[in-house]
Formats: sequence, structure tokens, C-alpha cells
Amino acid sequence: MASPHTLVQEVRKLTADLYKVMQQQVGVRQTELVEHVIELARARRRGDERAERELKALVDCMSDGDVSVVLRAIGILFDLINMVEDRHRVRVLRDREGRSGIGPRPESIGAALKKLSDAGCDAVQIQLFLDQLDIEPVFTAHPTEAKRRTLRQSMRKLQQALADLSLLDLLPRERAEIEGRVLGELTSLWQTDSHRPERPTVLEEVERSLFVMGTLWDVVPRLYRELEEGLNQYYPGVAFEQPRFLHFGSWIGGDRDGNPFVTSEITEQTLSALRRAAVEAHVQECNAAYRLLSMSTRWTQISSAVTAALEDALAQWPQLAAGLQRISPFEVYRRFLRVVQWRLQQSLADTVHGEWPEGAYRRAGELERDIELVYRSLVDYGAGQVASAAVEDWLFRIRIFGFHMARLDVRQDSGVYEQVVAELLGRTQRCPDYLSLSERERQQMLLQSLGDFRLDDERDLSELACETLSLFRLLTRTVQLYGDEVLGGHIISMTHQPSDVLEVLWLLHWSAREAGDQALGIGSAGIVPLFETIDDLQRGGDVLKELFACEAYAESVRSAGTVQTVMIGYSDSTKDGGYLAACWAQYRAQVALHAIGEECGIQVVFFHGRGGSLGRGGGPAARSIMSLPPHTVGGAIRMTEQGEVLAARYDDAHIAFRHLEQITFATFLVEAQVEQEPLDHWVDKAHALGESAYRAYRALVEMPKFVDYFRSATPIAVIEELPIGSRPARRRSGPATLDSLRAIPWVFAWTQSRALIPAWYGMGSALTECAAASEGGWEELQRMYEEWSFFRGTVDNAELALAKADMHMAHSYGTLMQDAARGEAIWKMLDAEYKRTRAALEHMTGRSHLLEGVPWLQRSIAERDPYVDPLNLIQIKLLRRLQEGGNGGDGLRDLLRQSIQSVAAGLRTTG
Repeated sequence: MASPHTLVQEVRKLTADLYKVMQQQVGVRQTELVEHVIELARARRRGDERAERELKALVDCMSDGDVSVVLRAIGILFDLINMVEDRHRVRVLRDREGRSGIGPRPESIGAALKKLSDAGCDAVQIQLFLDQLDIEPVFTAHPTEAKRRTLRQSMRKLQQALADLSLLDLLPRERAEIEGRVLGELTSLWQTDSHRPERPTVLEEVERSLFVMGTLWDVVPRLYRELEEGLNQYYPGVAFEQPRFLHFGSWIGGDRDGNPFVTSEITEQTLSALRRAAVEAHVQECNAAYRLLSMSTRWTQISSAVTAALEDALAQWPQLAAGLQRISPFEVYRRFLRVVQWRLQQSLADTVHGEWPEGAYRRAGELERDIELVYRSLVDYGAGQVASAAVEDWLFRIRIFGFHMARLDVRQDSGVYEQVVAELLGRTQRCPDYLSLSERERQQMLLQSLGDFRLDDERDLSELACETLSLFRLLTRTVQLYGDEVLGGHIISMTHQPSDVLEVLWLLHWSAREAGDQALGIGSAGIVPLFETIDDLQRGGDVLKELFACEAYAESVRSAGTVQTVMIGYSDSTKDGGYLAACWAQYRAQVALHAIGEECGIQVVFFHGRGGSLGRGGGPAARSIMSLPPHTVGGAIRMTEQGEVLAARYDDAHIAFRHLEQITFATFLVEAQVEQEPLDHWVDKAHALGESAYRAYRALVEMPKFVDYFRSATPIAVIEELPIGSRPARRRSGPATLDSLRAIPWVFAWTQSRALIPAWYGMGSALTECAAASEGGWEELQRMYEEWSFFRGTVDNAELALAKADMHMAHSYGTLMQDAARGEAIWKMLDAEYKRTRAALEHMTGRSHLLEGVPWLQRSIAERDPYVDPLNLIQIKLLRRLQEGGNGGDGLRDLLRQSIQSVAAGLRTTG
């Protein structure tokens, strides 16, 4: 059994090793200082007032050199603890699998199939579910991952060293060698800068995403095998048609919303990098299959289809014959795979002016047909085991990753396209002032000129217009060359009106006409409106209904398989209306949008723009999916995987597999509508709760000088300067306002100060008001919590945020506001709402303490808090110095950056 004792032992060992390295690097005094700080912090958490006073006094008198060492040491300790916890999680997963016997693991594909089988679903229903199942995690590059790639690599080496140390038959010299590696990596960690000297480039972020894709390349075939094994176990003897139910998308290199560094040239380079990575990976698969498939026709038969394909290839490309001379004529598989290898190598060459290199595969489907021939031949002639080992996983990878690894989405703010279309139409006499038109007039103008607009002279166009036209030309050319499967969706941020969507359609028609092609460069997910604010979520159904009534737009949807993807924004809606109001607005929007789609005969697929933090739709992925309105999913779902979530979920193959099987499990069950629809009066209560929470939240953020409080009581000013993402922290330049700030740094900053208000504020007022409005109000809320998955998931995520919050520490941050009276007034609102929310959740859930039902998580937070507390105290000290004039210049900001990174490592899922 995976024992927590092993975790504790590994943490103690690495802590002792780190102290040993520190003594060599910074001396005994500063090493003992770190130990003393942690001892005082632990005593403070136990209620020792003397320790609290002594800790604050110690922090206040620390020199910059001592501050740097303490921040660095505790930050590295958190990195080590996080790594060890991940190792323990893998041990627990393996232990559960070993103890499950013939039964399925909890929240696995097998568990979903068992549940459906026990519920009486027959094979026909299962096939229907499989046909609809379509899951697409989409990777984004947001400024929340503060750890350098160099340091992550060191952590992986340390993880491997710990694994090596756990081997039972180590010789003394081998153990000593591994111990030396551990000390060497810890020394390297200590001597390496913890944060980047400058922001990563977009292409560096693309490279990071390809590292993640490398993990998935190894992991994903196992998921397909798990599905196959589950089907065989619970529906024996049934031949199911397995879909491509899991694939991947990416925004990295395509998301230009507020990021001036994503240009059409960068997007083109991204598409090339994705294609090259995929084709090179297929070359490696081909080489591996070549080594294994040494069968000779002297000892076995080979299908006539393979023989014919080889003969056809040699007839078409006779120059290949010379390269096959050294391969035995009896080894037909190897001869054929050599042809496949050559064609893949040809596919790596650049496609110049639309002319394909001779023999190149144009689409991944062509490669799949060739390898399917090999697979069928092996199975048909007694080599099924070899086919499974050498070819089947490759076929899975061809279907999932194609020649593009991940579908690249494009995203842009609606206001940009509005400006560009206005500029282009202003060149004509038909519409000299597009921006002054009403919404109805804009729609009419766009539809009248759809595909009929000519641009004879591009001189004197603005830089924005030129760049936008270049993008649309690229998209059209990409679809012409590689097919629409390489592009995902064209996402329109801040979609407010139908014209925001029609403007993109208008630009696509322009570029298609210019290219002399009827195919629009949309991508396989089509045009995707993104509803982000509370108001836009509420009006999203009306926008979609108007679009579907427009024949030109409806035709573009039909050409994409009669599927409309709609993106739901979690981040900005929470910043706009608070946690509970945003959760309810997102739920209602999905119900309304799905109903519009059904009415119009169009399947609406939801794209969930979740972040890693609880204030941005984070939390356990399976729980989030199970909380969705059951009838709105239909087996198809897209979701963003953002920031540090990429490292947390995808760096380790075991954890990546577990995450993907959990979201598959949840999507399968939601598709089958295992969860019950809520009662009508529950919906009414949820609506009242949302409105009440919205009022409470807006009363807070609209208080005089609230933005000043936010900028004083959090390290937002430093976060905005952090070089941890290619994209600026603000959408627009100008005055620092709440509206212009991106939701990601908004949540990140509140997490640093331990308040976490984006994940709970307004909930206590709403629940208390609702419970008091009727007799037995608390009992009904408790029933909603127990029986309605949406409500339970919403409450559980807020409970976790409350457990991670520390309002005593948050109050210390609040004292940084220069207007002390105003700061205290805002603080009192925060503190009162925290107490209300905590009391309400405990009353409703029947638990006397937060996270009482999840003791391991409760314990994990309690064990981390003493390490985070001194980091916060140091950060407060540094922020006060920054306010007072910033003595120390760049050195002070470096210390603040170090404090931010260390707190983020301690709290995890902060972005």
C-alpha cells in the first residue's frame, strides 16, 4: 500500500539535503536562519503569540541578503514538496489499480462503462454515446506559470533520482552515486536564477507546448486501449466502432487577443512547428515498426493489399527501387515501410507556392490507410500480437495527432475586427462610416457585401488592417494546403452582438474570394463566439438565434457539420460579477444556448474557458464536468488547460493519464445523463442566489477607492511586470482600471495576498439571505447541495478557496493602503463576508470545519501554511518599501518577484 510515511520520509530527506547544500553555498548562519523562520512560523500556527511577535520582528530586521536566502530556500522547499507529492500521487494511483483486481478504478473509463451497464444501457446506446464522444483539451499560454523550464527539468532529474533510490537491490556504490546526483541537482537549483530575465517569446511557448505533446504522444494510446478493454469486459462479443474521442487543441501562437507579439508570421511559424513535430514523430514510429517487422514471406503470408501498395509506389516513384536493394525481397513489410519513411521525409519539406514535394503525404489520412494495410495483414496472418505491439498504437497516434499535433485556434478581440472592417468598408462609397451604423444596419451592410468586397489598393492601410488581412490570407492558404483539420476555431473575444461574428465571416469570404476558392479558412471548429461578461452570457442566446436566422451564417455552420461551438468565459465573468453570480450565469447560458441550437437543428458544443485557479473555473476537472447541465453536453466538450496547469497535469505521464481518464469518465456519464435535472424551484433559488451574490460583489468593487485598495493590498503592480508569459497583463494601455486588467493577474494577485476573494465573495450574503427568505431555507439549500451536482460542485470549490484563504494575513496586506480609513472600511467588508460565507457553508453542508470531508486535503493545506506565512510577511515588507520609494531599485523588484514565485509554489493552482 502507498504509505504517507514514504512521502514524509522523502520530504525530510530532501529538506536535509537542501540544508546541507545551503551550508556549502551560503554558510551555517543563513541556513540556521531559514530553519528558525520555519520553526517560528509553525509555532505561530499553533497559536503561540510570542512566536508571532518574534517572527514579525525577525522579518522586519532582515537584510536584503537574508531575505533573498529565506525566499529562495522556502521556494525551493515548496518545489521539492510539490514534486514529492506528485510522486506519492503516482504511487497511490498504482496502488489503487493493483488493489482493484478485476474491478475498474474509480473515475476510470471502465468505471463509466460499468455504471452504464449496471443502469441497463445496451450496446446500441453505448455505440450512440461513443459516436458522439468528442473531448478536446486546448492548451493556452497565460502568465501564471512562474517556474522556468530549466528548473522543471532539474525537478524531473531529482524525481528520477528518488525513484532510483527506492530500488531494493542497490549496491553501496550505486546508492552513493545517486545521493551525489541529488546533491548535484540541488546545488544546480540553488545556483540557477529562479525567474526568467525576460518574457518568453511566443515561439518559446510553442516549444513548451510541444514538450507537453510529447508526453501525450506516449499516454493517449493507453486511453484508447482502456476503452477497448472496458467495452470487451462489460459488452463481450460486441463489435463496437471506436471513434477518435480524444484529441487536442492549442491557442499558443494563435491567440492574438491583447498580445501584440502574435502576428500572422508567428502563427505561420507555429503551424509549421506543429506539423514538423508531428511528422518527425511519425518518422520515429515508422523506424520503430521497421525494426520489429522483420517477417519473411518464406515463413508467413502477407496480404495482397500490402504487396499491391508497394508495387504501386515503386511504379509511381521508380527512384525508390535503389534504396530498397539492400532489403530482402522476402521482407515485404520492411520494404513497404521504407517507402512510407521516404514519403514522410518528403512531407517534412516546405510546401512552396502550394506545390507539394514529390511523394509527400498531403493528409494524415493517407498515412493511416497505408499503416492500416500493414496492421490488417499482420492480424490476418497470425501476427496479431506483433500488430498490437508495433502498429496499433501508431494508428491511434495518426488518428489523434495527425500531421498537426494539435488544432491551432485563432483568437482576437471583437473590437479589433470592428475597427478593421470599418476601415476597409470606409474605402468604398457604400459605407463611409461603418462605426456609426446601428447593429441592424451593420448586419445588413456585412451581408450585402459578403464575398463581394474588393480591395484594389492596400497602400495607406493601418498596420492593424494589414496584419489582419495577412492573417486571413494565411488561414485560407492553410486550409487549401493542409485541410481544415489543422485549424481549430476562430474565437471572438468579447462577443456582444451578431455583427461581431459576421465581421469574421465577412473577412473569411474576402480572403476566399481573393484566393479564388470557395472554401473558407475557418477551421474545423468554425467561428466561435466567446461570451465573457455576465451581460453577454445572459444575452448569448439572443445573439445565437439571430445568427442562425441569417442564411449566410447558417450555411457556414452547416458546412462545418451543423455544429456551432460556443465558448463560455469563466475568468472575466467572475471578475465582472463575482464567483456565484458567474457560475449561475454560465449555467443558464449553456441551457439557453443549447435550447436555441435544438430549436434550429444545430448541435451546440461548449468550449469552457477555465483557468487553473478556483476563481477562474478551476478545481477538479471531473467534478467541473459533472457539474454541467446534463442535457447540454451531448458527449462533445472543449476546455482550456492554462498556465501552471500544463505542468501540474501533463509533465508526468501517470498523472496525465489519470487526468485524461477522469475527464473521459465524467464526459461519458454526463453525456448519458446519469445526473438528474434540477427541480424547478431549485432553479428559481439558484437564480435568486446569483442575483443576491452579484449585488454583494458589485457593492464591494464599486466602493470608492476599491481599485486603489486592490493595487495596494496585493502585489499586482509587480505581477504586471513579471516576465512569465509573452502576453501583457493588460488588454489596453492607459489608466489602471479594473475593466482593463486581465482576469488572470486579478485572480493571481488576490491569491498572493491570501484573500482569494474571486472564488467566494458574495456567496455568504446570498446564502444567508436565501435561507432567511423562507421557513426551512437552510434545509432546502442542504438538499440542493446533496442532490444537485452543479450546486455541490460550486459550493465545494468555494469551500476549498475559503480553506486556502488566510484573512489574518490578508488584513496585513490591507494595511498597505495609504488611506487607512478607507482601507479599513473595505477590509471590514471582506472580513464580514468571509465569516458569513464560512458560516453559511458549514451550516449548509453540515460540517463543523472546512474540508472536513476531505481530510488529506485539509492536512495538506495545514502543513503548507507555516511555510507560506513568512513568505507573505516578507512580501508585505517589500511592498511597503516599494510604496515608500523603492530603495534598492531592481534588487527590490527581484526580491518581490522571488516572493511571488515562492508563494505561488506554496499555494499551487494560483493562476
